[in-house]
Amino acid sequence: MPDGMSPENKPQSSMDYMRSYGKPADLPADNVSMQAAKDFPQPESRANVPDIRMQLGGRGDEQNELNVMDLIRAMSGRAATSGLEKFSSGLQGIAEAKKTIDTIEAGLTSGIYVGDDKDNKEIEQQKTKEKLNVLRENLQKRYNSVQEQSIGVVNDLFTVSIDQKKNAYPYDHRTAELTIRTILETAQALQNEEWADDPELSPWLKRMEKDATWMSGFLQVSVAESASAPYYFDVVMQLQVLKERYKAFITSEDLRNMHQKELPGLEFSNDEQATISEKNIGLVVNEKYRVPENPAPGEEGRLLGNKENVGLRELGVRMIDSSFAMRMKIAAVSQADFLAANPEETTFMDNNLKPEELAFYKELLWRKDKDKGYILAPHVVSKDGEKRESSAYLEALLLTNAEERLNKIIAGGVVNKDSAISELVKDVKSVALERISYWKSRDKGDIVSQLATLITKQGLYEDYAFLNVYKYCWQYVWKVDNDGKITEKDKIDIGSIYSYSGDAYSLYYMRRAAQYDKQSNSRTQLLLPTSKTGRKEVELLPYDKMPKYVPGLSGDQDRFLAEQWNFLFGDDPVFVKARRDLGYQDIPKKVAKKLTDWAVAWKTPYSSKYVEDGTTEYELIIPHLMPPGLDIACFLDTLTDKGTKLYKDGGESVWKSMVKGKRFSEVSWDKQENLPVDRWLVDLDMASRYMNVLIGTFDKEKDPIMGLIGEGPSTLAPKEFAKRLRLSFRDSPEGYPEEYEMAFIPFIVTLSCMEKYNLSSAGAWHKINENNKTSVEEFLLEISKWQRAFKWLPPDRPDTDLLSRDSSGKVIPWDYGNTMALIMEYYVGVLLRMAKSSAESSRQEAFNNYENTSKRVSEMPFMRKGTLNRKINTNLTP
Repeated sequence: MPDGMSPENKPQSSMDYMRSYGKPADLPADNVSMQAAKDFPQPESRANVPDIRMQLGGRGDEQNELNVMDLIRAMSGRAATSGLEKFSSGLQGIAEAKKTIDTIEAGLTSGIYVGDDKDNKEIEQQKTKEKLNVLRENLQKRYNSVQEQSIGVVNDLFTVSIDQKKNAYPYDHRTAELTIRTILETAQALQNEEWADDPELSPWLKRMEKDATWMSGFLQVSVAESASAPYYFDVVMQLQVLKERYKAFITSEDLRNMHQKELPGLEFSNDEQATISEKNIGLVVNEKYRVPENPAPGEEGRLLGNKENVGLRELGVRMIDSSFAMRMKIAAVSQADFLAANPEETTFMDNNLKPEELAFYKELLWRKDKDKGYILAPHVVSKDGEKRESSAYLEALLLTNAEERLNKIIAGGVVNKDSAISELVKDVKSVALERISYWKSRDKGDIVSQLATLITKQGLYEDYAFLNVYKYCWQYVWKVDNDGKITEKDKIDIGSIYSYSGDAYSLYYMRRAAQYDKQSNSRTQLLLPTSKTGRKEVELLPYDKMPKYVPGLSGDQDRFLAEQWNFLFGDDPVFVKARRDLGYQDIPKKVAKKLTDWAVAWKTPYSSKYVEDGTTEYELIIPHLMPPGLDIACFLDTLTDKGTKLYKDGGESVWKSMVKGKRFSEVSWDKQENLPVDRWLVDLDMASRYMNVLIGTFDKEKDPIMGLIGEGPSTLAPKEFAKRLRLSFRDSPEGYPEEYEMAFIPFIVTLSCMEKYNLSSAGAWHKINENNKTSVEEFLLEISKWQRAFKWLPPDRPDTDLLSRDSSGKVIPWDYGNTMALIMEYYVGVLLRMAKSSAESSRQEAFNNYENTSKRVSEMPFMRKGTLNRKINTNLTP
């Protein structure tokens, strides 16, 4: 207690304050709000929130003179609690009515009431029974009011914050957090009341706690995800959201609260399930969502059974599972090659997208605009009307229980599948069009509709925040004839920064470079220029695909390139000896396979005619031994149900298992890290250090990695770069960190040195500097020092799982730095040849331009006038 403060003057708690003044009804509303606000200086911090269970005390605490509504108001601060108060008073009313009925019945049975007293008590008992029935009927409606309020405050969070690209933490989420926490802690506190043991009331309180726990997890995940909302325009900044000053956290428990069907300790017993069924303990649901007692065709697939009683948790978990699966499949259908023999097998879902699913979503969402056709893909469209329409269809898919109904059709429960699919399409369209027509009032008085709207909003935003949109951010646009028949691919549409995908497509840095070259936009100076034919080859490929380099196929006539490739990977004794003569080991088989699988045939605009004597001219290809995008971009791709490193145990990522049909509710969240999202955000933050130089223009002196490389050869730069790669790819589903280190470090260091000495210019090849060397010679000298630095790296760095074995099974040691130097040796050869072609071409073109321009100027009349009339030399020798 502070000095000079007597017990009489110490600050009062909410309970003391209310006891001293009487019930809240006796107080001015402003005073109640002000006092509550004092007790909640930081609503987001549980440390400053009074525990309602402490306020209530134990059962039968006679010193507690306040009723439940008083306590709710004391707890809630500025949160609206009218629905919660009415529901709680309804519970108390039922308890009191049942107690009155039992008391009268006991008196009647014992015979203590006689004459008029008996008649009056019987009348009183009958009226109380009638009152009890009314209370029971109203209790469901009051419970709906509580849950509609919780849905409403979270929906408002999206409307006023997340939809406006604002981080909801630490301010905008407070009302929602306080409201839901009040509901949760009220449910927990009321379970300590004497009447809470009643078999009818106990399931209500458990239902309330289950639903509030679900909504609490839903809110926490949504608030934490909102940290990336302001960075929709720049994916590199989104990768760095870990540094956000104000950011909420997502624990495994939050994900479990949101997704798991049941939580330990909150399961309903068999007796409770029976009571729930008998007393209708759950939400009041519009009958249009229930299967009728005698269903007509199509009605048997509705969202809920005829007598099924559910709470927010059961319905929410079910909808989240279904919404994710349908969003994934819509994205897959939008990327399908409709002209292929089996288009359902041409997407990121491989053979897990069924033909019936493709047919259903295509019929439902196909849109035609003049001579073009496309799928209304929610992650790609950016116009306001199309975004609203796509959301309406996602909501309608949930409300019509379309996924389950489609699965029954696929399973063979109908005679004519095509007809059944068309009927399902009609049902979904009807609901979607009605929702569009009544957009602002589509959820009024319908808690199922409200929940579908909220889950659709959250799901689309989560796809952005968890970078599921890395998989979804593009779709095909098709040319169609007058009859609407698809004729050929027209182009690929990518989700703009005004779509739900944000800037995610930029993580496909190779495709982005080609696209920016076509548009003549500035882009990273690190990646090589692309040729027109090269850009044409990739423009209709899926975004995660690039042309593969295969010796003899990708560059059949380029014998030099094939020789360099074999020098790096070849098993022929000639190439093995060539490596040994230069002091290089063989690359371990696993590492070599990964690098060759990644190898991209990067077609440059530089011609072979300047560096070869052959009669055939072709564009030089530079194989890039790197993945075409960021393999750990998607959060779900970095998790496994085993909770172990994917690249070590060969496990399957959660993303891949969900592609195969796994549900969010089936993921083992308790096996993940305590902060799985933040572990992934660390990976992304590390990745941002090098994705920055692979995507956009950069200042090589200020960039942390390029700055170290620019300082000259040392072990510090490769170690720092390797650390970033190791951390970012520690949970990669596609490879070991060491494989990524081999892919990126030698390539980027070599390109950086080439840029430093400007080897694509003619002067680099013939001008002598103050050191009596050409720039090419200076480049080779620096490269030799980098190779020395690589060889100085610790040889015991690699994971033992990557090591090769000889014929006897003995492990062959792998010198990690030696391989890095070998890959640099390969790049030096192929890149120097490209640079020489560029230098020769640029020199020749400069002389040609000089000759043409000088001749034209020499013939101009003003050149022959006056005394300054020296004749211009028009025939400079290259």
